[in-house]
Amino acid sequence: ASSGDLAAKLRAIREAAEALPEQCAGLLRASGAWDARAVEKFLKASSEPAAETRMEQFATESRRFTLLDPPGQRRSVAQAWSALSQSDCAILVVSARASERASGLAKGGQTREHAVLAKSLGIDSLIVAVNKMDTADGDSPWSGARFEKIQTEISDALLSVGFQESQLQFVPICATSGKNLVLEGDEECQAGKGWYPGAPLLTLLEMTSLPSRYDSQGPLRVMVTGVEKKGNTLVGLARVEQGELETGSAVQLLPGPESGVQAIEVGGRDLVLLQVFF
Repeated sequence: ASSGDLAAKLRAIREAAEALPEQCAGLLRASGAWDARAVEKFLKASSEPAAETRMEQFATESRRFTLLDPPGQRRSVAQAWSALSQSDCAILVVSARASERASGLAKGGQTREHAVLAKSLGIDSLIVAVNKMDTADGDSPWSGARFEKIQTEISDALLSVGFQESQLQFVPICATSGKNLVLEGDEECQAGKGWYPGAPLLTLLEMTSLPSRYDSQGPLRVMVTGVEKKGNTLVGLARVEQGELETGSAVQLLPGPESGVQAIEVGGRDLVLLQVFF
């Protein structure tokens, strides 16, 4: 490829990665969890290379949400894996710009890679947010024909890694303006009027069916998502899928020997007992 083609591809990849914090901030602003100052502060911090997964929380009348936004760099696959292993559903952000979308769908691209991770970890509800619909990319902004074309492209890629059509929901958005993140009064999205009869992103999150939780009285089953070393102590990062985990109890590592639980920490707080909950 010529140097001009390579520069264009690198620019498209960078722009696609930069759009992810905009979507996260836009959703939190639309839900009322953040004000304009908080959004500005978040976007400023997001302009610097991230090493850890960002976590933000907000709530609506019907649900509480925790957003996990892993770093966008390719070297951060471990963080993406850990975030997905803790999630009930996932939002896959794709760009309405053809050049950015192509880089993500190419062999080894992040869109395809994250779709494989989500499927491998048992994510059954995947919302595909088509961002930057306000841009003119060979046609008019908020083009219904372009949205349908993107749906076909992304659906083919997701079906090829094992997702079913019933597990996919597509929604057109503009993260920077907040368009179609929440309902505009009692009306449907005006920008997509005539070709998008569906709900905005936040409503889709509220309506998405969640996986059933197991009974806390069942046998203990824990998914280990990572391991850290603090001094001479080995710390396991895990999610309780079934049963109860208690300090001092014996656990069987698979594969591996029997071990013990010395301490439990959640969000910086020490706990004695941890149960699966919904």
